[in-house]
Amino acid sequence: QNVHDVFSRMAYSSVAKTAILPLQDVLALDETARINTPGAAAGNWGWRLHPGQLTSSTAEHILKELTWLFNRR
Repeated sequence: QNVHDVFSRMAYSSVAKTAILPLQDVLALDETARINTPGAAAGNWGWRLHPGQLTSSTAEHILKELTWLFNRR
């Protein structure tokens, strides 16, 4: 049910030097927020982050918490 949380934790817990999360996952958006569909010639790259969509509480909960938990400073 919360696949975005599982993948976010997996990315941050990785031994990789850099962890990158799509904002759609940070915001727990559904498939309507896809950036592109592989193999589709049209309708790609239309998703945009709207002002106010990324709140400080979301950033605190996901980004700051995972950064601290997995020592990614």
